[in-house]
Amino acid sequence: MIDCEITKQNGSFNVTIKEAKADKNLPISENARMSWEKVKTFLSDEEMDQMDYVIFRTDGLGLEKPLKVIDDGSVAAGRNETIVLEEYKDYPRDVQMIIKDAMESLEDGETYRQSEDMKGKKLIIDYLDVLNEKGTAYTDIDLVHAAALMKFDGEIAKEQIDQTAKFPEGATSFEKNTYFYDKNSITYQFADQFYREIYSYYTDLPYSFDFYSRYPNEFVCEEAAKDIMSDMAYSFAEFVIRDGVVNLGGVMGQKIEFFNDFPEYVKIREELRKKIMS
Repeated sequence: MIDCEITKQNGSFNVTIKEAKADKNLPISENARMSWEKVKTFLSDEEMDQMDYVIFRTDGLGLEKPLKVIDDGSVAAGRNETIVLEEYKDYPRDVQMIIKDAMESLEDGETYRQSEDMKGKKLIIDYLDVLNEKGTAYTDIDLVHAAALMKFDGEIAKEQIDQTAKFPEGATSFEKNTYFYDKNSITYQFADQFYREIYSYYTDLPYSFDFYSRYPNEFVCEEAAKDIMSDMAYSFAEFVIRDGVVNLGGVMGQKIEFFNDFPEYVKIREELRKKIMS
């Protein structure tokens, strides 16, 4: 956690920055310990090594996913302005921007405070959901579902964007939004199969609810209608938790069964389902 406090007084700025480093020797609460013991069985050593931080918190029972990964290791594009004061040039770019924004907006006598999480890949664990024993919010199957979403993101991250791709002249809305995918990637194949015909509607709708309302039987949940990647992720999670052949029929069932043609995703499914049985 990085805490910044900037005060403007008589035209001069006083900047105080405190950075709290993660300390693996700090005591861990019993809730955190117990939830971590349960969650880590769903993660490989490689996946755990990729995490910079593990954060334990709760939003109440059953409100959000029990597991979530946030990777904010890089500063957003377009935030590359030079810091206004040379003495802060060695700070991370995001901290420099906090200072710069504050100095540009402060009036004399005002103080600006902001706290920023340290950048990196974080695994966020909702300990209340993970430890719930009543089955009213999350069961082990729900935990597997969340782990499947995480693993899907990890696999997709391995796919390479085609850096040589050119924006096609007179492109359709589908081509404009998929031209940079490697044509052999699972992402492009999924998009080509399920989005080519309806993509003009997809790009015109700003909210997932509208698209979900238009095609409610084509998505496993409303959140899946957000975009292609979300649709793939939630379809894959359903593929993992459903036992055997899906037999749902229609586009929704086709999306779930789609992953049967990719051995690497079938393997992930088998590994995660073992967690349910063990």
